Amino acid sequence: MLKKRISIEIKKGVNLIIAEPLWSYPVTRGAIILSTGAYKDPVGKRGLASVFSDVLNERSNLLEKLEIYGAKIKSHASLTRSFVSFAFLNMRLKKSFSLLSDFMSDFTPDIETFNIVKGKKIDRLSILEEDPEYLISRKIQEIMYPDSNLSNPVSGKKEDIENLTLMDIENYYKKEFLRSQVDIVIVSTLNWKRIQDLIVNVIEKFRPQEVGLPSFPSSYISKKIVLRKNKLGNVFVSYFLPVPGVGTDAYLPLKLISYVLGEGSFNSRLMKRLREDLGIAYYVSSGVSRGYTVNGERFHGYFEISAETVKESKDRLIKEIENLIKVVHENGIMEQELQLAKSYYIGVERKRGETYRDILDTILLERIYNLEENYFLNIRNEIENVTMNDVQEAMQTLKKQEFSRIILEEEKGE
Repeated sequence: MLKKRISIEIKKGVNLIIAEPLWSYPVTRGAIILSTGAYKDPVGKRGLASVFSDVLNERSNLLEKLEIYGAKIKSHASLTRSFVSFAFLNMRLKKSFSLLSDFMSDFTPDIETFNIVKGKKIDRLSILEEDPEYLISRKIQEIMYPDSNLSNPVSGKKEDIENLTLMDIENYYKKEFLRSQVDIVIVSTLNWKRIQDLIVNVIEKFRPQEVGLPSFPSSYISKKIVLRKNKLGNVFVSYFLPVPGVGTDAYLPLKLISYVLGEGSFNSRLMKRLREDLGIAYYVSSGVSRGYTVNGERFHGYFEISAETVKESKDRLIKEIENLIKVVHENGIMEQELQLAKSYYIGVERKRGETYRDILDTILLERIYNLEENYFLNIRNEIENVTMNDVQEAMQTLKKQEFSRIILEEEKGE
């Protein structure tokens, strides 16, 4: 679906990728990926990167101009990256890119805006603390990276947010944000030279430095964990283990197994057994997150099975899930199941590149996970080439004793 794709190094540490679709569209979309995120948050001030992004988004003088030009600019932070995404009307492109430059470089936050952002963040954290999936996800990060800043959620904790000062925000901007290595991805039908000239002004203040990431343990210890929460009601169960590798070879066989187990909705074994046959699960799913490396440091992806049930059915649910894990490990999956999973994901990949947003998101994934250029154009063949032997080898990572189990249930009364 691409007419042309160009990669340019604007300056050391700043790379620009421009993708031109086959069809014309009156909007230019893009995103700036910065190699900084929550792993940089100091002890006692978790959530700094996230609050900084919120402060970027809250400056009223820019919000008014964005409305006038019909432009959209939004910043947010993740564990290892920060992002600034944008969508501009082509007829107002120069003025919109000027706004993007102001958004990134004209940073003089006031104490009033900062306090408003802190208040909103604390309110959102209160809501998140009521979300079972958030609590389990946070525990998974703590187990996978016990000695890393990544053991804390991106959003931070209430007491950490309260400790943040305006000086922390300003220092993060000068020492982390402006020194970050940058990937800029743009999807547009406009002349690429014009786009490049507009981008140069946006990154004028950036002086990228080498990014130092924390190291992570390569070993993994099986755990059985029980979390308790007041007034929870239902019980939530999650099984997970790290994916031992990066790239297609490690990821695709497990992705196909995941479809057979729970990701394939009513085609999956868990859904048929736990919901249709026994009626003991409100929902059940499985999934695989992709492992990747940044500057030589590995970030594990993980394989997860999760389910929700009433407390009376907890033991039965656990027994059924663990039995299925054992059965799949010992006996594998059927050829028909493998082909169904492959057909599904090939169908999903065929939809990539149908819109501007699809193209942008696909190239962003390449950059975020350090994949080779046009990775997703070739992945259909990679899916088709996965054999039953590949699946059997992947099964070796699904031994019951290698999973960690997390149960989130209601706090028992006195």
